Amino acid sequence: MKKRLLIIVALATIVLSATAQQLQVSKDLRAPQKQGRLLAPAFAEDNNGYIWGYYNGDLSDATGLGFNAPDADYDAAIFVPGDKELKGGKITTIRIPVASLKMSNLRVWVRTSLAGDNVAMKEYNGELKSYEYAEVVLDEAIDIPQTGIYVGYSFSIANGSSSEDLYPILTSGSDVRNGLWLINNRQWTDLYGNGFGVSCMNVRVTGINVDANGVRFKPITSAATLAGQDSPVTAEITSDFSTGINDIDYTVIYADGSKKSYHKDVKLPSGFSVSYKGEFTVLGPQDPSDFTARITVDKVNGQENILKDTVTLKAKNLIRKVAHRTVVEEFTGTGCGWCPRGWVGMEKLKKNNPDNFIGIAVHQYNSSDPMYVANYYRFASGAPQCTVDRTELMDPYYGTGYDIQNDFDRLNGMLAEADISVNAEWTDANEEQVSINASIEYLANGGKYSAVFVLTADSLSGTTNAWKQGNYYSKNGERDALPEDLQFFWDAPSSVALVFNDVMINSTYNNSGTNKLGTFSEPAAVGKTQEVAYKLALPTKAVLHDAIDKKLVFAVALLINTSTKHIVNAARVQLTPFVETAIQTIENGSSTVTETERYTLDGQRIFAPQKGINIVKMSNGEVRKTIVR
Repeated sequence: MKKRLLIIVALATIVLSATAQQLQVSKDLRAPQKQGRLLAPAFAEDNNGYIWGYYNGDLSDATGLGFNAPDADYDAAIFVPGDKELKGGKITTIRIPVASLKMSNLRVWVRTSLAGDNVAMKEYNGELKSYEYAEVVLDEAIDIPQTGIYVGYSFSIANGSSSEDLYPILTSGSDVRNGLWLINNRQWTDLYGNGFGVSCMNVRVTGINVDANGVRFKPITSAATLAGQDSPVTAEITSDFSTGINDIDYTVIYADGSKKSYHKDVKLPSGFSVSYKGEFTVLGPQDPSDFTARITVDKVNGQENILKDTVTLKAKNLIRKVAHRTVVEEFTGTGCGWCPRGWVGMEKLKKNNPDNFIGIAVHQYNSSDPMYVANYYRFASGAPQCTVDRTELMDPYYGTGYDIQNDFDRLNGMLAEADISVNAEWTDANEEQVSINASIEYLANGGKYSAVFVLTADSLSGTTNAWKQGNYYSKNGERDALPEDLQFFWDAPSSVALVFNDVMINSTYNNSGTNKLGTFSEPAAVGKTQEVAYKLALPTKAVLHDAIDKKLVFAVALLINTSTKHIVNAARVQLTPFVETAIQTIENGSSTVTETERYTLDGQRIFAPQKGINIVKMSNGEVRKTIVR
């Protein structure tokens, strides 16, 4: 069954017609489900040249985009660059992806600018077949200038009734710049970044020369290895043009001139600008410090690589492997109608990764949200979006492709640059303020870091309408087109009562996004342990404060590499009820004896009373045993 209409673009009004037909986005213009990281632009050879476009796959996998209106005019375009493999080429044919058989006045055109005159234009008068390409051979081949050129098509729909009529623009994959242009408010707009994917239209070109199977690494500026050991490093390789790649041989060249080579099975399909992201093996030097090396691809499919590029590898070299807890920060809000999928994605990560997932749901999309808290740093401008360990923005349900779990697994598999633990306790019986202490052990020399403390709360809900989550999925499109775990929201009303977890309720960021803890003055040293402490209070806004179950409040500590801006490790602890101890203050004559340190019976230092026997050191040197019930 075709996928239809699952994401709304974040614009107030959008116009897809030269006659200025306006529709409200929240009801009438919708866009497709993301279908994965697009290996595009796509590039394939055929008998009459090369097919080039941002997509040239099977149209049965495409998704419809358009107005939910029976009568509408449409204009769509892509930009064809002329400075790479298409340099010196000519466009001979424009291929239109057909959905609706009611497309009329169908014509293709070529322009040097979208607002300019046609360089070429031709009508299509042939037969239309749904989910097949209609090919228009131009009267004369059009040169592709080095500055690039726009190719588009226009048509009208009258008396449309089927899904294909109402949503006739076929798109696929993930967003690519210049991959989907439409008229917006009487002006052409690149819809990159709105979740529509790219246009399925493409062109046939001749007069170009391509070199097959040349592969290069992208620079690797954030990685970690284990000293003296082969270690997995996440990296991406790309090919300007590939006829299909199964394996590569690559070499890591170290600063002292030493080298080590590896063989890696990969799967790059045929196409233009294809890429592969995965784990590659790198030997860590013996010295546990930051290091720089060079990395190059020697062979592709057993043959010499035609690209001789050598790129930089920058990495930390660690003394040992420790538990890596990965942080997913979600930008969301009750007023965001597409944020239900973020709610599902975060709940799935929480359930599937109980030991190493730390969620922070930042409700800053709309200030009317009862969970709105201003003091956090602004990492996104639209919702739903998230970042995993602050590496890149992505969808909190689909991630960078089909499933946020894949991105979580990839990033959680990276080695952590430091070990971190956190303890927290209520400072008083009213349980309104939390004292947080983090202990950090560095695993490599060099590097500058900062820490952030966050309070989160689980199981937040309310009875007023302000607590209800906006839900654009309600009766939207075809229920079966949604993934199974989102179909609940198709059945639900347009605003739905939910229980919210991992909600950020306070942090060491101020309202302008500045971290009050700052950056540590000293660089990291192997084995050095650093202690950080701070106090955070519960929010005072009554609607949020009164919804908090104090047994479900958590303190989170984030450790951030200030060079890469990535979170390198984190820890979380649940607050336990305040326990008044009988030995905190003891009067002894005119002096006051206070507690200075506290330990468990096995000698582990703790920062709050813990059930069982506690060993307490006093300021006068006494050591006492106390039972906390």
